[in-house]
Amino acid sequence: MIEQAVFKDFIKTEYGRGNAVAGLGMQSNDGFSIGSSFTLYQQDPNAIPSGPSGGSVGPMEHANNLKVPKSSEDETYTTLQILAERWAMSNGFNPDQLTEFGHLMSMVTSTYIPRNKLKALKEIDSGSFGKIFATSYDGAPVAVKQISNKSGECTIKSKMRELLLELRILVRIRHPNIVTFWGTATEFPTNENPVQPYIGLVFELCEKGSLHHALFDGKNAPLKISQKIKIAHQVALGLAYLHGKRIIHRDINTRNILLSNDLSAKIADFGCAVCACFNAFLA
Repeated sequence: MIEQAVFKDFIKTEYGRGNAVAGLGMQSNDGFSIGSSFTLYQQDPNAIPSGPSGGSVGPMEHANNLKVPKSSEDETYTTLQILAERWAMSNGFNPDQLTEFGHLMSMVTSTYIPRNKLKALKEIDSGSFGKIFATSYDGAPVAVKQISNKSGECTIKSKMRELLLELRILVRIRHPNIVTFWGTATEFPTNENPVQPYIGLVFELCEKGSLHHALFDGKNAPLKISQKIKIAHQVALGLAYLHGKRIIHRDINTRNILLSNDLSAKIADFGCAVCACFNAFLA
């Protein structure tokens, strides 16, 4: 494992040499750690730019001169990292924001799902985070939590930390009574395809909706006492699992308990969750 301070120095050095650094994170027992490995991608030696005084280029000039590899399975993650970095720099991210964005993109690439794998999205809910769509992925019904504002515009910059912290929780948990996280659908603009940047969290679809809907929507048949007891027990099991991993949800309510077709309860929405195992680097 490369320590973060060493990794940051390495990045600065290689930027000065005109190289791109794509950090690849790996999941460990303690959570997700950036900088577990890295790859260098050199610029065209005939097109290495220089700074105003003839020295090494800054990050912005560097990003503009990076050569994006042609699409292939082996190069997908590196291509995504480079496109995301270029987009962030062109949108005025300051150095601290670029660092945090780098951590976010390491999480995103480690859980990457091509956006074009999600077809025929149907909006089913919305909130301050953005919108939720129902669709399918690899033949399975899924829900996509799209990061955007009310007008549908991407808000990665303003929601970056919230998204990063939620992803750090999601990659660590797997339980029958917690909504399953499948991955992160992502797309960033290229010269050939100037799309809006897109990040969507992909989860299993709970067809019966929220517990709040089941309890208070007069259109539904009332839940039986036995069903309520079963749901309460399953929520307790999910919470016990989270607490065993030192994760506090902090927003348990009927809207954040989802129900599958057989009325199995699934804890959802980890946007407010915290984990006592994380160090101060991202706390």
